[in-house]
Amino acid sequence: MPCDDLSPKPDVRWSRRRLLLGGAAAAISAGCTTLRTDRVAWQTRLRNDTIALLGEVHDNAALHDLRTDDLRRACQQGWRPAVVMEQFDTDRQADLYRARRERPTDVAYLIEQASGPRSGWTWSNYQGVLSIVFEHGLELHAGNLSRGQAARVVREGPDAVFSIAQRRELGLDIEPDAAWQQAQEREIDAGHCGALPRNMWPAMARAQFARDAVMANVIDVTKL
Repeated sequence: MPCDDLSPKPDVRWSRRRLLLGGAAAAISAGCTTLRTDRVAWQTRLRNDTIALLGEVHDNAALHDLRTDDLRRACQQGWRPAVVMEQFDTDRQADLYRARRERPTDVAYLIEQASGPRSGWTWSNYQGVLSIVFEHGLELHAGNLSRGQAARVVREGPDAVFSIAQRRELGLDIEPDAAWQQAQEREIDAGHCGALPRNMWPAMARAQFARDAVMANVIDVTKL
């Protein structure tokens, strides 16, 4: 999924730099369009307490290479972000910790242990980033709502997956603004090439709201 160029919204309360890899857009981000059009300007952002969303076209290997090169350059210059990856489901965080303890330099083992049998990701595109994580001892956090949980949100709504307290924490206890809902439904339709029945749009948008909220919350808890 291509991502839009979103201007960064810094919060002085957040003292830790974070890097989010994924296609879902969080409100606290700098977009991949800047990476493509002005790499020098983009690279200057990768420092200090920057919160950066590196979105992607999932099958664009050249873009993955550019992104990996910029992250490597930033880390060589001293940036030490906590990395949040959409490619790992949040219910596999314990597997990430375990795999890194068991084989601290083995990227393939980490992917095998923490990705799940039907992840759907082309992992060769992410090995470079994970190698940088290992090389510099960066924090690595899973950022995605699991496929099963997302499917339940589609079928039954967020109440089926999240407690009252969790819905409040994630902001899922409030109905989204109508314009935001419509915009997300249009994105859902476009992302499925117009093949998804219209009556599925609201439920699919609901699941995407939940995924984005979970991802943003993972970023938030890395601020300590």
